Amino acid sequence: MTVYVGINNTIVWTNQDASATQSVPHNVDFQTGPSGFTIPIAWQPLPNVKYGQSTNPITLTVPGTYTYVCDYHAWMKGTIIVKAAP
Repeated sequence: MTVYVGINNTIVWTNQDASATQSVPHNVDFQTGPSGFTIPIAWQPLPNVKYGQSTNPITLTVPGTYTYVCDYHAWMKGTIIVKAAP
């Protein structure tokens, strides 16, 4: 999955995995980001979220490409492309 957002937009992930194993947590672990980006230590990886829960919001302030993965499910990964204002 690839998502495009503007700089300084806030992002929240919500666990909507309604499978039979709803007790299985998910998380968001940033793998790469643009030069100059920092994810606070408390957010690396983002805390586990169980079914129906959401992460705390995070604001990406550096334009560029960020990649992330769920540490529990390697196929659950994505890309966020942050665009600067024109």
